[in-house]
Amino acid sequence: MHIGERTHHVTDHGEEYSTIEHITVGGSCAESSDVNGTPETSEVEGKKLVQVWATREVVSRKLDTASIWHPQYLRPGGQPEQATLAPCYPPAGYERWSTYVPAGESEQIYAAQWIPDDADRLLFGGDRVVHLNNTEPYPDL
Repeated sequence: MHIGERTHHVTDHGEEYSTIEHITVGGSCAESSDVNGTPETSEVEGKKLVQVWATREVVSRKLDTASIWHPQYLRPGGQPEQATLAPCYPPAGYERWSTYVPAGESEQIYAAQWIPDDADRLLFGGDRVVHLNNTEPYPDL
């Protein structure tokens, strides 16, 4: 999977298309996460911040399902694992990854997650891999 590539996902929860627009590894949250406007720190021992900006186009969806796929991470030789959500606000024009998008609509979505320092890949939709060494260290939004 490449950044900018439109991909198709079908599960028993629904069907959607998605396009990953931008991924960053490291740095601070794209938007401020406190009342003083200070960016949330990305420095957590043993972890790094990964932020994903994407477009989700929903074809069909079960009513109780926010997204039919969620980013996971992979360590060298390891199995997919779920990342920990980071306390970042979505940038202007984007909604949180978990936002419910009705069938027939699309939405700009954003996810921020903590992953272990040794994670080297993100997994989308169970089978689409993005190698983290091909991403930028800081957001450019």
